[in-house]
Amino acid sequence: MDFHLLRKIMARARTLGYRLFPERWLLIVLLATLLKGLIWSAAIPEGQAPDEPSHVALVQFIAEQRRLPQAGDIYRADELHQLAVLTPPHLIQGERDVQREFSDTQTGPNEEEILLLDPKMRVSFDSHVYVSAMFVPPLYHWLASLPYRLFYSADVLSRAFSMRLASVLLTVGLVWVSYWVARESFPTRPLLWRTVPIVTSFQPMVTFIGSVVNSDMLLFLLLGIATWLVIWALRRNFTWQVAAGLGIVTGLGLLTKPMILGYGLGLAIVLLILWLQKRQPWWKLTLCSLLIPAIALMISGWFMVRNQRIQGAPLYDNPYDNPYIVEHFNPKPDLTIQAYWQDVFEVQLQNSIFRSYWGNFGSLDTQMPDKVYESLRWVSRLAFLEIGLFIIVSLRRQAVDWNTLWVLIVLIVLSPSLLLPMFGRAYLIARDSGYVGTSAQGRYLLGMWAAQATVLAFGLTAVVTEEAQKFAHWLISLSVIALNVIAFAAVLVPRYYL
Repeated sequence: MDFHLLRKIMARARTLGYRLFPERWLLIVLLATLLKGLIWSAAIPEGQAPDEPSHVALVQFIAEQRRLPQAGDIYRADELHQLAVLTPPHLIQGERDVQREFSDTQTGPNEEEILLLDPKMRVSFDSHVYVSAMFVPPLYHWLASLPYRLFYSADVLSRAFSMRLASVLLTVGLVWVSYWVARESFPTRPLLWRTVPIVTSFQPMVTFIGSVVNSDMLLFLLLGIATWLVIWALRRNFTWQVAAGLGIVTGLGLLTKPMILGYGLGLAIVLLILWLQKRQPWWKLTLCSLLIPAIALMISGWFMVRNQRIQGAPLYDNPYDNPYIVEHFNPKPDLTIQAYWQDVFEVQLQNSIFRSYWGNFGSLDTQMPDKVYESLRWVSRLAFLEIGLFIIVSLRRQAVDWNTLWVLIVLIVLSPSLLLPMFGRAYLIARDSGYVGTSAQGRYLLGMWAAQATVLAFGLTAVVTEEAQKFAHWLISLSVIALNVIAFAAVLVPRYYL
């Protein structure tokens, strides 16, 4: 045995491990994220997350059929329909007082019937239960089909929960990426490197979405990587390698959700800064920029052509095929953007969107106490007040740290960047169909959570004295952990079990 070669391999493995996880505490945060995700996943009844039944149906279809749905494949499998009939929690979606049911024996209510479901029902669709997500971008569902295949011989309950492992692992990836976003953004603030991953991990709604079957968490991770690459380009340079990375992320994002394009405004500002500072010539910036859509289309173009053929929409499902929208079809061609903003969206933004951004844990409103949301409003205001003071003080100095200021500005621009596509889609659907209930969910804005968590943690410590910095960061970390515990123990568990 060549011990010299073995020692060389081990040395390289240690070097790689140190580069990926340069601080031991980061591994602790990642393990805590994994454990927390598994606990939340086990506690959340199946079907209670946003659109989870539809996503589960697509995951099962891909795992069982080994292909994507074709035109006409619009129903979920009979097995999933029968599971909804036999499990009392499916009633939770429509009845606030219905909770988990338990029996006096080792098997739960109707568990014996569930275990005896005919395996052929996995690939039969005789119940004709329509599913709205069969033609959404399928990358997440393909990933979630892998744990499904690992537990292929298990019962339907075990397989349904196995799909959630994909989201749990993607959340761990998001927390890891948030560390690098904070480190690249503010290289002289090591305390921030520790706080941002904790804030990223323990935000209650992020934990909820990362514990169920939903493609949002893959989008969060890809947008986190895009944020890191955009900041990298600003701090260093916009090279073809960065452009290629953004092209890959964009292509994978288009196979997840078209909201991946939301980082474009932040990138445009970075390119403008690089050009104005004459750090790179315009032709090089242009060529590298063109590389992004070229690579993205190579990765996702096939799906866009396929979806245009089946759905009549290249990037996503056609909302006007949704039976609920069709049922309530009442176009409002005279609805203006201003009227929709003032009468509908602004009200939603201040109430339901803000609340579901921080935590709404079920198909029906399952919210934290009002005082919690009001406290979070004041915390957010304090963070932006401190950022304003930091910018004013920085500009009054003789030697202005423009690098830090530009990074901060780009992060601030990136943070709400998904609001525009979210509003645009909601307005068009409201105008063309009359349906005003779509897209009014705060979870869509969490796509930029890596940037938002960095801005929030920076803002809350921006003007704190050096002596109080460590205390401030500990206070933020412990507060968000406590918020997560409150959401789980005082909201989620009582809602479904007590």
